[in-house]
Amino acid sequence: KNNMSDFRRFFVEKLVEPLMIEGEEFRHAVNVLRIRQGEKIIVCDGTGVECVCEIESIDKKCIRLNLIEKRISNTEPKNKVVLASGYLKGDKNELVVQKAVELGVSEVVFFNSKFCSAYSSDNKIIRLNKVSLEASKQCGRAVVPSVKYFDEFKKLNISGLNGWGDSPGNVMVVNRNGIDYFVIPGLTYGNIFIAPEPQRG
Repeated sequence: KNNMSDFRRFFVEKLVEPLMIEGEEFRHAVNVLRIRQGEKIIVCDGTGVECVCEIESIDKKCIRLNLIEKRISNTEPKNKVVLASGYLKGDKNELVVQKAVELGVSEVVFFNSKFCSAYSSDNKIIRLNKVSLEASKQCGRAVVPSVKYFDEFKKLNISGLNGWGDSPGNVMVVNRNGIDYFVIPGLTYGNIFIAPEPQRG
């Protein structure tokens, strides 16, 4: 009996019947992977839904599929995690994307800063999104994390990192009876309080 994890995985725009694989995924499946009629595969649309299918026929421009089972993937993490990284030299960015996808990250965002000595381009981001696609197939994911690039760190719009605003702000703050208080995490042992050292002065 075949293990589902052994099935080759492909991504299509929509999971609507009749199910077919076309375009670049078709060429990769036929010319590189050499898949054959009768083989079982998994087809995903990038939304977390996956279809177990059997290859009915292989035409000149598409692969026609018979649907066996349609289900929600159990490989996607429950929490959305976005990885932000300064843009790196050489092929290090590809390694970052590959490992981030394998670890379950939902999105990878690269940014430029005064400490970055490498520069991105549209073609490089297209390439990194292809790396994300291939990594998603290899590790059995049903969603392909997107890869984006911002030329300024502040454009990431991460709360608390673009300036703290008016005190006390809304990060690690709790309201009690109309008064805002800072939240300081820690452990209490009698009259001893142990808290993490703040990263900012």
